[in-house]
Amino acid sequence: MVKRSYLDDSTFMLQDSDRDLLEKNVAKWATVPIGKSRIHTHPILNLNDEQLARFYQECIQIAQIDRQWIYENFSGLIENRTVLEIGSGLGCDGVYFSSLANKWTFSDIVYENIQLLKRVCSLLNVVNVDFQVINSILTHDFKKTYDLLYAIGVFHHLPFELAAREIRNIDRFLVNGSYVIVLMYPIERWIDEGEPDFSEFGRRTDGKETPWAEYYTETKVRDLFGPGYRLLKSRRWGQYEHEFITFELIKERRTVL
Repeated sequence: MVKRSYLDDSTFMLQDSDRDLLEKNVAKWATVPIGKSRIHTHPILNLNDEQLARFYQECIQIAQIDRQWIYENFSGLIENRTVLEIGSGLGCDGVYFSSLANKWTFSDIVYENIQLLKRVCSLLNVVNVDFQVINSILTHDFKKTYDLLYAIGVFHHLPFELAAREIRNIDRFLVNGSYVIVLMYPIERWIDEGEPDFSEFGRRTDGKETPWAEYYTETKVRDLFGPGYRLLKSRRWGQYEHEFITFELIKERRTVL
């Protein structure tokens, strides 16, 4: 299998530091989390069909326990929506929610992750889904519109300004009234870690290869999405409610650059 480069020509509008960080994220997120473990996508792709189907069914079982709080709280919001998932990874959430959604798009910066999901969905007869490899986070054309954005543990792995620019691009493909569900790290987790710089915070939260992680507050996520979005609620989850925070927003109007 030929690995495709993350960068396309449009990415060269970035500063060298941002471009380097994006390349590091591509390398990092070929190793995907499942429960408390992490596994690299490439050896999974080498499994035969029977082995892959069995392996993925086990992943689904783990996810339904580990992410039960997500499934219980967001199933009703996702029902009958056309969903864009940014950073699909192993894709267990999309596989779970796809039967509820009107349509589910898996998208990821890692080519192998999307190839894996194509095989899995074919083997398990998961319909109602499509797939996109994001080759430039700032200019990618999703070629259709959506009414729900779903991103679990994604945007906080970019510097704030770069994440905001990515969201401005995604905004072009979200209709007014779109719902947004994003998961980030809360400020309490950053404080518990001793308020490190964000490169060190990334290593502490997701391992030594992680180039970046930021905390988010209600004010900061409003600034991230901009004035066209209204924050509806936030919820803290996990150990001592310091581990994760989800934000739910609604798009009220197009953000004008």
